[in-house]
Formats: sequence, C-alpha cells, structure tokens
Amino acid sequence: MKPSHSVTAALSSAAIVLLAGCGGSSPLGAWAVPQTQNPSRAAHRATWIEPNVSNADLLYISDANGEVTVYRYWQRTLVGILTNFTQPMGMCVNAGGDVFIADYGAQKVYEYAHGGTKAIATFDQAPLSPYTCAVNLATGDLAVANVDTSSSHSGDIAVYKRASGAAFEVAEIGIFIDRRRAA
Repeated sequence: MKPSHSVTAALSSAAIVLLAGCGGSSPLGAWAVPQTQNPSRAAHRATWIEPNVSNADLLYISDANGEVTVYRYWQRTLVGILTNFTQPMGMCVNAGGDVFIADYGAQKVYEYAHGGTKAIATFDQAPLSPYTCAVNLATGDLAVANVDTSSSHSGDIAVYKRASGAAFEVAEIGIFIDRRRAA
C-alpha cells in the first residue's frame, strides 16, 4: 500500500538537497522546477550534466516521477537531469558532496558523485522502499528510512557504516499517520 497523497506530497517537497556548503538560503518559490507530466517520459530522456560543474554549488530536486533535476545554486540555472529512477524521493549528502537518492519505487538508494551522471554505489532496500536518508558527516554513516509497502504502519532504519557494505544496524519502527492533520 502506498502512503497517502498528502504524506507523499509533504515528503516529496522535502526532497531537496543543497550541496557543497552553500551558506545562504533562498525561498523555494523563486525556483522554477520543471514537472514531469508523464512518468514514463523520464525513461526516454537521457541523463546529462553540464561539464565543469563538479566544483559548483549544486541543488538537486526530486520530482518523484523518475527524474532529479540539478541546478547551479546561485545562478538558478538548470545544469543537468538525472533520469531512469522509478520514484525518487528523499536525498542526502555526505561530507565529500556525494548525493544519495532514495528511489522508493525501485527499492534502492543510489549514490552519485557531486556533479556525476552515473551511480557509483547502490544500496538495495528490498523488500522495503526507501523514503529518505541522512549522513552523519563526522563518521560518514548512511541512515536510510524505509517503508514497508505491504503495510502503511511499519518500516525500518538501515544504517551503513561509512556508506558501504551491508547495513550494520537495522531498527524496526512503527509509523503512525494522523490523517486528521494530513488532510
């Protein structure tokens, strides 16, 4: 069972990651984010990133429909699109600027080098679906929040030491959604 639309919308809205140590903030309303009208469209577009952006401050935005758009933060210009996701949701970043993208539909988390076009690591979460992640910047440990797609009330937190290998700590969690507040 998929989460309610309001929960999905709230978590999708939170799926924005700013990379490379930008110190300022900008209201999201100032960003023109292209929306994918047809989820299958993403599978037919090629991934691309402009050359020479690996040292730039980049903003990654998930549309939950198969694409992650990449912007040069300060100039607010589109510099790339990562495609071929099933349902990209939450993202996180490590101290080196690599971005981790939780693909809910594919049941995987993909790691991309900052400004990169190909996944450099994949963390399989099956049979659960990852919703978001976080990285401990001091240790490099990656934590992934997963949802059990067969039940809307459970999931787990998988932790990967230094963002590699198998999860070394998995904590089962219960999830309660107050539908009165979500409406």
